[in-house]
Amino acid sequence: MIWRIIPVLLQKNNQKSKMKNLSVSVTLTSELRLEQALKEAGVENPASVTKLTISGIIGRVNLLKEKKWNTFKECQYRDDFWYINQNMGKTLQELDLGEALVDEMKILHNCGALKSVTFPASLLKFHSWTFPDKPNWSGLTNITVHPDNPVYTSRDGVLFNKDMTELVYYPQGRQGNYVIPASVRKILRNAFTDCFGLTSITIPASVVEIELGVFCGCTGLTEVVIPASVTYLSTAAFQDCSGLTSVILPDTLTIIGNSAFNGCTNLKSIIVPASVRKIEHCTFLGCTGLTAVTIPNSVVEIEWGSFGGCTSLSSVFIPASVVEIDKEAFEGCDAIISVHPDNPVYASKKGKLIKSLKIKKLKELNDLFDVPDNTNPIS
Repeated sequence: MIWRIIPVLLQKNNQKSKMKNLSVSVTLTSELRLEQALKEAGVENPASVTKLTISGIIGRVNLLKEKKWNTFKECQYRDDFWYINQNMGKTLQELDLGEALVDEMKILHNCGALKSVTFPASLLKFHSWTFPDKPNWSGLTNITVHPDNPVYTSRDGVLFNKDMTELVYYPQGRQGNYVIPASVRKILRNAFTDCFGLTSITIPASVVEIELGVFCGCTGLTEVVIPASVTYLSTAAFQDCSGLTSVILPDTLTIIGNSAFNGCTNLKSIIVPASVRKIEHCTFLGCTGLTAVTIPNSVVEIEWGSFGGCTSLSSVFIPASVVEIDKEAFEGCDAIISVHPDNPVYASKKGKLIKSLKIKKLKELNDLFDVPDNTNPIS
């Protein structure tokens, strides 16, 4: 009996193997959704599809709103991106929407196997959170855009706005070095977030702004040079870049956003440019490897958590210009703090930061000679 069963099992296995690595093309209409279209194309198991080409109307356009379905479940059922997410995310490697009609890209968080995507001419809005992030980070390496798209374009697999003055999105699965084109003036929000394989970045002198979270979580980066053209480094720009050991900031920089280097555990030293007036909250929070910091005489304020948890920092010098330091600015940091003798607000006692006696005496005088608000000045 055993010899009769073996051919049957082999036959079933061969049938299953034929169902793998399918390349499927479908055309959708206002009534025909992806699930039904795949069935009509003979696809029994959507997880068997590795390449999907869609033309026609994707069920995420305003058609859904116009139909005014009453329940979320009904809208969700008709959402073709949702269907891809739930049924094809672990196996789909290539998604071609070049001839599709869709004005906005939505979440494909479950599509961790996706390596290549083509955007249509109709696409008007892209979100950096479209593709997977931690823990199911994306393997995406290539983005192509239809040449007739009025808003976006791509070069070497990277997404830009049409005139390439803004870098919109860098695929997370790419490895190695990257040189940003000289036409780019702004790097948009989260453009490189969680690009673990990025080991080196060259930022050209054309760039004037680095937006929120641009390089957040790029653990492979070790060194960064910010060009003199940049005047504003936004919130969380390099947060959790745990491999970062060296950062060179230009003297033109006026703002370093909060949490800009939060969690950069291997950052050894930092020189704050003399153009900066405030060290914002949590800027260097959790930089446990930081051993040296230079605060220039331009800084007037150090906010809460700025150097919190910097356990390797042995000493900090507060210049005369600093007149406001939050009580939690150095929380969890055992550094010996010294203060410039001309500082009007702060002093140091046994390596600890204290309010200056000058301020206490001035306050006592103010309390002693309490002048009413309606008093006229002496001419």
